[in-house]
Amino acid sequence: ENSASKYVQIIKTAAKQLKQIVASLLSATKTWNDLLCDVNLNEVIKSELSLLDIDNSHDKSIELNLQLENLPTIQGVPIHFHQIFGNLISNAIASMRQSPKKILTIKTFSNKDQIEISVADTGCGIPDSLKKKIFEPLFSTKKSDYSSEEGGGTGLGLSFCHSIINSYGGKISVNSVVDKGSSFEIH
Repeated sequence: ENSASKYVQIIKTAAKQLKQIVASLLSATKTWNDLLCDVNLNEVIKSELSLLDIDNSHDKSIELNLQLENLPTIQGVPIHFHQIFGNLISNAIASMRQSPKKILTIKTFSNKDQIEISVADTGCGIPDSLKKKIFEPLFSTKKSDYSSEEGGGTGLGLSFCHSIINSYGGKISVNSVVDKGSSFEIH
C-alpha cells in the first residue's frame, strides 16, 4: 500500500509538470508574431490529408468527402493550423478503426466575417459523459494499440487544438453520438 501511494504521488507530480510544460509551450505562441503570415486553411487541410495518404498505418478503406469552399486567408502561424487539422483528422481516422462504414467529411465555408470548418467521422463516437472532458489536458479516450486499457493517446491533441483556436478568437465544439460518429466544429 505504501509503494502504491508513492507511485500515485509520482504520477501526480509528473502530470503537474507536463501540464506546466504544455502551458509554457502555449504561452510561447504569444511571442511568435514574427511567424505571422496569411494562411490558406483549405491548403493546410489538403496538406495534412496528403501526409496521411503516405502513412501506411492508416486504413485505406476510408471514403473522403471534401467540401472546401473558397475561404479568405487568415493571419496566423501556419504550424498552429497544421497541428490542429493533423490532430482532428488523425483522431477521426483512429475513431473509425472498427467502423463498418468509414467516411471522413471535411467542410469549410465562410459566413459573413466568420470561417466555419467541420471535421466529421463515422467512428465510435464520444459518450455524453466524456464530451466536457475531451478538451482537458491529459485526458484521452483512445485505447492503446498494445493494450485494451484506455490511455493510448497523450491527452494533449484536443487540448492543444482548443487552446490555439481560442487564442485566435475562435471556438471548437463537438457533436457526437456513440457508434454513429463525431463532428468537430470550428468557428
